[in-house]
Amino acid sequence: MKETTENIDSNVNVICPENVPEEQKGLTEEEKDWVTNEPPKPKVPMYVFAVTAAVIFAAFAGGGIWYYRINVLPEKYNMRADSLMKEKDFTAAEQLYRKILAIRPERRDVLFNIALCREEQGNTTEAIEYYMEHLKTAKNDVRAMTRIGRIYMKSGNYGDASRWLKEASRRDKKDKVIWHELADAAEKSGDINEACNAWSHIAELSSEQSDILACAKKLYALRDYGAAVEAYKKVIKNDFENKDAKHGLIAARSMLGLPTELKFVIVPGKSLGLITIGASKDEVKSAVGRTPDEKEFRTSEVWRYYIGNTGDKVTVVFTEEKVSEIKTSSAMYKTEDGLSVSNFLLPKKKDFIASRTETESGTLVCTVKGDGLTFYAKGLNEEGTDAKMKFLRVHKAKGIAEMIGLK
Repeated sequence: MKETTENIDSNVNVICPENVPEEQKGLTEEEKDWVTNEPPKPKVPMYVFAVTAAVIFAAFAGGGIWYYRINVLPEKYNMRADSLMKEKDFTAAEQLYRKILAIRPERRDVLFNIALCREEQGNTTEAIEYYMEHLKTAKNDVRAMTRIGRIYMKSGNYGDASRWLKEASRRDKKDKVIWHELADAAEKSGDINEACNAWSHIAELSSEQSDILACAKKLYALRDYGAAVEAYKKVIKNDFENKDAKHGLIAARSMLGLPTELKFVIVPGKSLGLITIGASKDEVKSAVGRTPDEKEFRTSEVWRYYIGNTGDKVTVVFTEEKVSEIKTSSAMYKTEDGLSVSNFLLPKKKDFIASRTETESGTLVCTVKGDGLTFYAKGLNEEGTDAKMKFLRVHKAKGIAEMIGLK
């Protein structure tokens, strides 16, 4: 050994033998046993398999029970409760709905159904509480709002009834029943504007003539004459011979200060009563039903018709054998907006006037918006709301035409 070490340390090259004896080749017997034989595995106790199986079974069983309790059972309760509701057994139905509430408080309509059961059993205070709780998650549920409104309506609390029915109607604009209930509640609570709005909406929704006519009469009774006029017009449009609608229309227009007969309606730029711009002499005589009371020839031919015993007259001017303008001082003639000789100077009618011009002779000339109608006034009072002489002209041409004499 000493010799070998010395040789290595002296960097002496060691040459391996070319031939290895047979007994030194391959693996030893111990090495062979280690390679070919697997090491022994420890044995797993049987209780481990039992515990694992028990855990898996419990998991599946527990999941099934949970699913049944959370999903299947509430559905069974709900189906049975709905059936009891149809049978009007509200006490039993409520008990089932409360079981659902305990298991699935987030389930849709469970609070609404409990409220309905409470209402049907006469406990309206609790019913309202449950409806309100339901509306916290179903904020646009018209059913709950309507039922709250009806509860208040039955108890005589018309103000709250109107408030809740108004909320419901805002979300459902086509349910006439809700709108009828709103109109009734609003009227009884003293909210006439809301009642009129509701009746007007019902008239718009309705296609039955009798319903529209009933709305028109209601509107007239509530003194919303403008809305009543529109409702009556809708009836007449579909049933021209409806006498009730015609009489109602005349009455409503009269209350608004509007002309009640076609022969007294002014249409700017087109006609005064039955006389139209552009009509021939024969057509004028036919429309009025007689020849003129007076004729005058200036630069144009002028006809005058006197109205009854009032002293008022209608003056018709012809140019080239056709009516070019019509004049009157009579307050009987009015536009569809109620504008007439009697009120065109009043502040409340100022929005209808396009311009006010005073001539050198002191005559105030007021042109109406849309043109075709001009009012004249001379000798104004201090307030400027009336004058000694007033008249109007219907004409086709734009602008201020030359005035016809004031006599």
